[in-house]
Amino acid sequence: MNNQNNNNNQTSNNDLFSLYGGSSVNTTNNPENSNTNINLANMNNNSHNVIPTPNINSANPTNLQQPIENRQEIGSSINQSNSDTVSSTNSNESNQVGNTNSNNQQEVDKMIGVNFNNPSSHNVPMPSYQPKQNIDYDALLVSYVGVNYNKISKRPFSFSGFFFNFLYLYYRKMYFYGFLVSILFGILSNIDINMIWILYLAISLILAFVVNPLYRSFAKRKVRKIVRRNPNLTMQELTTLCSSKGGRSIGAIILGIILQFIIGIVAALILIFTGISSTFENLFSDFLPPKYEDIGYDGIILFDANVNMNEIFNIEMPFGLTDQNEGTTMANSITFTYGTDPNSLFSDCSFSLLPVSNYHNAASLAYELNERKSIDTINKNGIKWYKAGDDYLSYYLTEKEGVVYMYHFEVTEPNSLSVCKSYSTSILDSISFK
Repeated sequence: MNNQNNNNNQTSNNDLFSLYGGSSVNTTNNPENSNTNINLANMNNNSHNVIPTPNINSANPTNLQQPIENRQEIGSSINQSNSDTVSSTNSNESNQVGNTNSNNQQEVDKMIGVNFNNPSSHNVPMPSYQPKQNIDYDALLVSYVGVNYNKISKRPFSFSGFFFNFLYLYYRKMYFYGFLVSILFGILSNIDINMIWILYLAISLILAFVVNPLYRSFAKRKVRKIVRRNPNLTMQELTTLCSSKGGRSIGAIILGIILQFIIGIVAALILIFTGISSTFENLFSDFLPPKYEDIGYDGIILFDANVNMNEIFNIEMPFGLTDQNEGTTMANSITFTYGTDPNSLFSDCSFSLLPVSNYHNAASLAYELNERKSIDTINKNGIKWYKAGDDYLSYYLTEKEGVVYMYHFEVTEPNSLSVCKSYSTSILDSISFK
């Protein structure tokens, strides 16, 4: 009788163990049969920790009921057998095992979301999905730009960019662009050319037309970057963050002024030691008016007698002119004359190339000789001449290594003007530095 009860309990426990994904264990011939029931009970008591997930075949739902029906039949058989052949103690132990299995079954159902007694619940519900919130990028852009958004978004010309140029870029937190313009201004501040303000004006005009669209593009990139890096923030939180990241900065203006001062010093050192400064001066001087200085002109020009002009210049004398230095020891000047009357003591025109000793700025001297009116520049054979005077009295001045040289052309006979001008042009075309 006891063996029959043990076999029935073993069958029931094996079926239950099979139901939860285990393999059926045959304990009929196992010498440790009595311990098997105890281990199975212990397994049932701890089933909520170690029970594997049932193998559910959704394609054939009727298979899900088969283990349940077997379990019910086995349970009924056990109860009937216990009532006829087993004492009340064994009956209570069997009921305790059945109740434990039932409770474990309910816990498993809750964990995996499947009720084995209700086949309609076999479809496990998916977790709910919350759609991503709509981002109003226009509103975030307004918050980022802040004050004067309408002006920046609509006006093609920025007066702030024109008057404050790189400082306005710092003010709007466009530090990289402000740094680039600061470098450009630092270089220009160390170039010694006349009317440098024209370059500053050109840069300021360019910034005035570029800064608004540049800032709009800059702000849009920043807003999208903020949204991308903060996906979990609400729209209100994103608005607050954009407002703090964008806007204006007074402190950045102070930083820009200090940085400009440092850049100017560094640029000056670089330009001086590399010689780039003189290269820039020569480059821009071809397109800009010459720089004038107050040389204290008093109407008197002195010539250096210690300079040998033949060692400094190459010059060709056109046919028909007279070399006034021929047969003399004068070397500080090159002088030619032209006259229609060989017996006359006076020539129709004269041409001289002389070294000036009391002035050292060719452009400023030409400016004074031209009665402080605008002068012309002429480039011939690598020499830049500053021209002053008129058709009858002309001065051409140039300089090299701090010394000013003057080519002087004067017509004394009006009837010979065209011939004299022709000679003068030929002489200028032949002059070059050795």
